[in-house]
Amino acid sequence: MKAKYALLGLFVVCNFSMSTVQAATYTWDSNNTGAPVAFDGAGVWTAANNFHNGTASITWPTGTAVTDIAAFGNITSVPVGLPGSITFTTPISAGGLNFNPYYAVAGKYTITGGAGGSLQLNGTPAITMTTHPVRPFARIDAVLAGTAGFDVVSSTGGILELGGTANTITGGIRLQGGSSLSISSEANLGGSGNGLTFAGTSTLIARNAGANHAIPSSRAIIIADGATARFDVQHSTATGNPPLSLTLSAPLTQASGTASLRKEGAGNLILNAGATYTGPTTIRQGTLTLNFANTVSPAAPLTNLINPASSLRLAGGTLAVSGLTSVNNSQTFSGTTIAPGPSGLVSSIGVNGNTSVDLGAITREAGGTLNISTIVAGTGYVTSTPAVNGILGGYATVANNDWATVTGGNLAAYSGYQTGTD
Repeated sequence: MKAKYALLGLFVVCNFSMSTVQAATYTWDSNNTGAPVAFDGAGVWTAANNFHNGTASITWPTGTAVTDIAAFGNITSVPVGLPGSITFTTPISAGGLNFNPYYAVAGKYTITGGAGGSLQLNGTPAITMTTHPVRPFARIDAVLAGTAGFDVVSSTGGILELGGTANTITGGIRLQGGSSLSISSEANLGGSGNGLTFAGTSTLIARNAGANHAIPSSRAIIIADGATARFDVQHSTATGNPPLSLTLSAPLTQASGTASLRKEGAGNLILNAGATYTGPTTIRQGTLTLNFANTVSPAAPLTNLINPASSLRLAGGTLAVSGLTSVNNSQTFSGTTIAPGPSGLVSSIGVNGNTSVDLGAITREAGGTLNISTIVAGTGYVTSTPAVNGILGGYATVANNDWATVTGGNLAAYSGYQTGTD
């Protein structure tokens, strides 16, 4: 019996030792010569000796359960090649990818894959962007597979571009604070139920590929506690047919605590379903549209498409509200700030409908202006801010023509002008 106990103890010790083995990180090495440093450049992922372990060139491990990390980019004091396209025509697997700075002043790494090729991510995968701020991009066009999803991590402003339209990956995409993910199609996000989580201040970029984007209700969109979800629609480097729109048919769900939304870019972000976050709604560029007219499940609520605890900050963008036919729709904000820059309010109504927006108390910061689209019957803007001599302020106009005034709490075009004589 003593011998049996001794063997059991030996097995436990050995098993524990095996469980602590760490995944290795191998750096892409395009010249595969076994030189002391890894060289940047294009090549075939699966070719012999195309990675470097720190001392010598090696071949990437085979199989579907690999958890080692593939790193691309080798910043040194001397040129070690240009970044390029990495191809493969058979399924490969990895535990994550690191895109590092490289010496070249132009170009980017693109994982293109090829016919029959796919990249399966295993373990708790992360795609980490530590690219140089001047050349921040890396791109994956290869088919992404796996069931654990992946984190996007960046502390340097690196932007991960996805281009694959046949991605099958599930398990969720998690944008960590400071990270940015750029898509040209909703299909880039993986399997139909693959959701998206924003943590910290992180960004989803809808780049202009000549067609508008739509994220269906099957993809959960979650904003973590304390996080700000930034939606950059029609990024400044985009090409295609402007203006671009991104329609979210999935509700924007605040996981817990307080979360926020920020609209960037010249395009239009359209909310088709409810948003539960309670932090500020900031529009810095372009348009944020509250589409109460959406009747496709999950339909927009009749009131408060955005949680009324949220405050509105207009900082050079426009809030648009679209109402439903034969229905009264309303949106309330806890308060509104007119920040520096030209901002706007636009509303439309369905036949026999009414649309109202309660802005709460309005605070204006130096340099901020507000133009309200023509106010027609059935639409209205309400504020608790009192007017001074009837005028809301020299910063606010209606239809770029009349001063905005407050009458009984309602914003309207000023009509008390006096006709002077010379």
